[in-house]
Amino acid sequence: MFKYAKYELRGTMKFLMGAIILALGASTGIQLFIRRETRSGGMTLESDLMAFLMVALVFVVVGAIIGGMVYLISSYRRELYEDRGYLTFSLPLSGSQLLGSKLIVALFWGTVMGISIILYNLVLAQLLIGYDLFGEMWRIAGQIDNFGFLFAGSIVTSLMESSVTLLLVYFAITLSRVSIKSRKIGSLWFILFIVLTSIVTYIQEFIANQLPMYLDLSRMNIIGQQEAYILGVDSQFGGTLSIQGVVSIPGLIFQLLLIGGAFIATSYMLEKKIDIV
Repeated sequence: MFKYAKYELRGTMKFLMGAIILALGASTGIQLFIRRETRSGGMTLESDLMAFLMVALVFVVVGAIIGGMVYLISSYRRELYEDRGYLTFSLPLSGSQLLGSKLIVALFWGTVMGISIILYNLVLAQLLIGYDLFGEMWRIAGQIDNFGFLFAGSIVTSLMESSVTLLLVYFAITLSRVSIKSRKIGSLWFILFIVLTSIVTYIQEFIANQLPMYLDLSRMNIIGQQEAYILGVDSQFGGTLSIQGVVSIPGLIFQLLLIGGAFIATSYMLEKKIDIV
């Protein structure tokens, strides 16, 4: 599986690195504009034009991120709908190995892209403004109780949410390739993904509301509905880590079960129900 993931990583590197470089270049333009405006003050025709360009650069950054994610999803779809699938499915790979490789690579690039853009902008802002942003962030982090648990919790929940989204996409694409009573969903996979996402979100929120049990990472203890309400936690956040550092335990368990179920179901379809020939 990891050999195929390595091959997939090399195959997607050119496009994804290009998307990251494009996003960093646009971020540079945005930072330079902010620096110029904070130093000059006032609004002129020229600055209005620069403001328009800044908005365009923001769209470039967002477009590069979305484009990268769409490319990774398309990479999976091409395995099922294009000629490259003949080679892929002739390899000694199980459905779980193929799916696991795609998931690992997608999560890897999503993480690399996010960290690259955030760190680059922090470093560039510090150089342009001359303010120790990292030192200030470190000072604020030191004032937060159990910051390490909160930081680790945010990473874990983010990876879980990303995994759920990707697996639902992969499940919908795979199901669209499976014949059901001699019919295939085909290009309607995106609609199926939207429907599945809506159902999953509703179920997760329903479970979180019916079983009000939360983990407060800032104090590392389990709290009930009343304490969560006092902290200002939104009861609709499901298994997502709230801004208060609180996560629904039943919602989190549901996400884990969903990840496992979607992975097993998609792997089974890839191995037993997909006929590329």
